[in-house]
Amino acid sequence: MSKVTIRDIAKALSVSVSTVSKALSDSYEISAATKKKIIEYAEKHNYHPNRLAKNLKFGKTNTIGVIVCDISNTFISQVLDGIQSNFMDKGFDTLIMQSHHDEATERQCIESLINKGVDGILMSPLTETSNFDLLKKLQPNYPIVLFDRIQSSLNTHKVGANNVGGSFKATQHLLRIGKKIF
Repeated sequence: MSKVTIRDIAKALSVSVSTVSKALSDSYEISAATKKKIIEYAEKHNYHPNRLAKNLKFGKTNTIGVIVCDISNTFISQVLDGIQSNFMDKGFDTLIMQSHHDEATERQCIESLINKGVDGILMSPLTETSNFDLLKKLQPNYPIVLFDRIQSSLNTHKVGANNVGGSFKATQHLLRIGKKIF
């Protein structure tokens, strides 16, 4: 069975393609009766919007690229689960790539995601300096968020933990409650 298009619906119901598009977008310009007829036909014939065409029209893919070193790392897999769940709830897809701890592969991942038209990149970089030049060049056109391993010199959003500060505070707390350090 071939995929049903807006043109197929329009032809079958003797209405314009524009009318079908507006009805499926719940436009106020289309009567309730016409919307109902079009929506029922679309559901009956398992119509799904052409996401690629919609993306071209609005200049967005609703896809976020995520680059990590290794998805087998328990911490990273938990982070990815949270990223995907949150983006999915907001209507975004995630495209996950692995650098396998290699700077050249990391660069290929970045370039591949850009070529696929992602709307932004979340990345756990290899080091503070890995692919800094490329990220800096992309930054004016693509939102970039760094997590886990953070490049302090890149002016972008960053999500991470202050391990040194956290360890210091934990040690102070233990000493304050009377624990002895051997």
